Amino acid sequence: MQPDEVIASDPAVAGFVNYLDVERNASPHTLAAYTQDIGQFVVFAWETVEVPFDWRGVDRFQARRFL
Repeated sequence: MQPDEVIASDPAVAGFVNYLDVERNASPHTLAAYTQDIGQFVVFAWETVEVPFDWRGVDRFQARRFL
């Protein structure tokens, strides 16, 4: 399984990508870009790609350091 597929298998990420696809009618390129961006954050935040991710453990300071 590719890293983007692993990231997309996280329930929260899958829900977000589904929202973008169904509700916002985002293009496949947009969906791929968002998944890649989330993947970069996952590696930054947890240094490993193991589903499910602890999204509740992320705070605004960690998100700002990433940006």
